[in-house]
Amino acid sequence: MSYYGENQDNIKSNQYYQRFIMKIIVLTATGIFCGWLGGFAILSFLPDTEKKSSILLFLQNLYSQKTSSNHTNMSESSQDNGHLLPLKPIITNFDSSPEHWLRLDISLICKDIPKMDLLETLHQDIMAYVRTISIDQIKGPQGFRYLREDLKERINWRSKDLVSRVILRTFIVV
Repeated sequence: MSYYGENQDNIKSNQYYQRFIMKIIVLTATGIFCGWLGGFAILSFLPDTEKKSSILLFLQNLYSQKTSSNHTNMSESSQDNGHLLPLKPIITNFDSSPEHWLRLDISLICKDIPKMDLLETLHQDIMAYVRTISIDQIKGPQGFRYLREDLKERINWRSKDLVSRVILRTFIVV
């Protein structure tokens, strides 16, 4: 191939990247404009007194040196009826169909704070149990209900009724 032909290929590939970058810039600018427009529309519905206080509060928080968070550490969150303890996410495939994967995030509401060994044992037991079921057993709402009840039974049996409630935060099958 001649030198001229190779140069033409480089020009075409550079034009492709330039168009791609321009599309990204245009989409970013559009997103920024829509966000600004949405904020302006929300502020237009507020009464004048609330609008001024909202803007002042925003500017004070924007220029303050300290950072704060409204979120609490979920591992230490305490409620009236117990302590909320999240388990590590369970990501595994099924033995019956290795091409399907499952992500499961579980939180437990406990009467007392359990030992870390118990939490790790519960995590491993849930993972072992999930690997034994097939994807056909958890299809549909009834299958999900059966899985949730089975997990509650296993957790209550392993924890000797220390866990008062089981919360399935994330359940994704791919």
